[in-house]
Amino acid sequence: MWVATLFFVAAFGQVHRLTVPDYRIGGSLWPYPESLKTTEQEYSLDPTKFSWNVTGESNQILTRAVQRYKKLAFPNWKETILNALEFHGPLILSLTIDVAKCDDGDQIQFGADESYTLAISAPTSILKSNTVWGALRGLETFSQLVRTKLGAYTIRKTSIQDGPRFGWRGLLIDTSRHWLPVTSILETIDAMSYNKLNTLHWHMVDGQSFPFESKVFPLLSEHGSYRADQVYKQSDIRAIISYANERGVRVLPEFDMPAHATSWGLGYPFMIVPCGSQSNADDFNDSWGDQPMDPTNPQVYEFIEEFIAEVSSLFPDHWLHLGGDEVPYNCWNTSSINAYMKEHNIDSYQKLETDFIIEINKRIRKFGKHTSYWQEVFQNTSPFIGGAVDVVWAITKKEQEESVERIGNLLLFSGRTAQP
Repeated sequence: MWVATLFFVAAFGQVHRLTVPDYRIGGSLWPYPESLKTTEQEYSLDPTKFSWNVTGESNQILTRAVQRYKKLAFPNWKETILNALEFHGPLILSLTIDVAKCDDGDQIQFGADESYTLAISAPTSILKSNTVWGALRGLETFSQLVRTKLGAYTIRKTSIQDGPRFGWRGLLIDTSRHWLPVTSILETIDAMSYNKLNTLHWHMVDGQSFPFESKVFPLLSEHGSYRADQVYKQSDIRAIISYANERGVRVLPEFDMPAHATSWGLGYPFMIVPCGSQSNADDFNDSWGDQPMDPTNPQVYEFIEEFIAEVSSLFPDHWLHLGGDEVPYNCWNTSSINAYMKEHNIDSYQKLETDFIIEINKRIRKFGKHTSYWQEVFQNTSPFIGGAVDVVWAITKKEQEESVERIGNLLLFSGRTAQP
């Protein structure tokens, strides 16, 4: 029963209502497990005698995870043992980790099996899972169950059967408006793993800056980033993806289009329709940053197709977020665009946006990616042409149900809780 924060899936024909469990039962466990049985029976743990035994299949992800959780389960253990007044109850000597299937090529994707069972007892506790992702969640739970009492490590007799209530549990970072160093992103991923979140929605670029290094179109970051040292090189991105994968976190990139595109045009002016201005070189206001792409220019579509090909080869996740929000239609009110619309029997800017998104989807389908969009695309296109929609504005429960029924796919809620 893993509660999701910021982004969670309400999908497959039903809308989930969150409930607040009694955390007094499970101690400091977070999120609350699907099924938990615990007693007052208390065991002791001695890090100097405790062993972590992998008896099922293994890979580098699991091997490194065990090394991490040796420290996370027993922080400052040398000082703790020295200061221990006494041990409480029988001693647990080991944790057996039994994974049914995994290999070194494992890459977490949406829909991965993250379930596990955990039985805490002496002298051996047992963690079982079908995949390495379930093992990661179980190791996190084990580390949370360990407590200190009178200076000694203790844990209660516990039986847990757990799995996610929502398969998409994410956090969004915006590195266009607020550039973040790689170390900060890695720390964020650590925090996500402690909370069993599994999706890092990386809103990498926006109108304000373009910090992504494209080797196909190098002027994007050369002219679009805030500074030369505030660009994510492809080696940085690969390292972040690898780091996240070892913690059971997907990295979902977002490249917003057709709006929020000013930074695209700084290196390649043909990409955008000029609209808005800066009062000075340090003015990165939203009006200036929201300049949209030119949906009437065939070169724009060719550019995006080549760019997405590069992105797809870099990001292994099956999903790609293409934004689609807050298109300033007034910027498209130009003589050349209006003439194009008349020639092609396009009677509204909303229809122009829809045609743009349909064409982009058709071109990038060859790269094997599912697309997700912000709410406006869902509202402005029927039938909905993406694979998932992020709902950010407050909507009623009735609208939630209608939305799920309409798209028959994934509905992601983010930020605000829907109203009754």
